[in-house]
Amino acid sequence: MTETNRVGIIAAYEWQPEVEGFYEGVLYQNSDAHIDIQFVNDWDEKDLAMQYYRAMLSNNTDVIYPAGGDAFSVSIVENAMSDGIYSIGFVNDQQALGGQSVLTSTIQHIDKLYVYAIKELQQGDVKGGIYNFGFKEDVITMGPYSEHLKEYFKDQLDHVIEDYIENGLLPHEE
Repeated sequence: MTETNRVGIIAAYEWQPEVEGFYEGVLYQNSDAHIDIQFVNDWDEKDLAMQYYRAMLSNNTDVIYPAGGDAFSVSIVENAMSDGIYSIGFVNDQQALGGQSVLTSTIQHIDKLYVYAIKELQQGDVKGGIYNFGFKEDVITMGPYSEHLKEYFKDQLDHVIEDYIENGLLPHEE
């Protein structure tokens, strides 16, 4: 989707798996793309996130993924629409904010985590530890696709996600 070969990611933390997934996905689609990744190290650091956004915009970034809290992802999606560039929504379907400039969104279905936890608790199966949930558990899904995306690309993206659900490997790892 990038016409300038410049894509930006502004994320809260380095450990977020969606950062690697998006990064690798961009390179899988366009090995010539330059990907600028910045971390604000906070879910709510809007000022720093907007500073990174403006710097990326001045460097001709034309697709941006704000993978952070609503405090800054909402502002970036809205600014991207105003500035005439594309964005990827985070946590919720953000096309209501950015219209068709939001190519899609990575939607987190937190409600499903609560249902899972309650079932485990009711069954007495709660064990301490770190749990990871994503596409395979249907806790992460893609939002509606923008009309700016070509059908073949939507189909390819759906196929790659289906493969990831089945084998747990990103496209470059297959």
